[in-house]
Amino acid sequence: QMCIRDRLSSVAAASLHRTVASYLRQGKLAEAKALLASYKDRMTPMQKRQFTLMLQGYDETASL
Repeated sequence: QMCIRDRLSSVAAASLHRTVASYLRQGKLAEAKALLASYKDRMTPMQKRQFTLMLQGYDETASL
């Protein structure tokens, strides 16, 4: 069971979202995927869904 302190906070998720969006706009799909993979275990199911949908805008087969 994940403790609340192990989860990705909403502030951290917002920062991660901005960084990933910037990578995707620059065409850095591999970097965006690698960054998200490093945070995947701390994401809530809703955060995983949101980031997966974001990635799928650039790579329809992407998932977390």
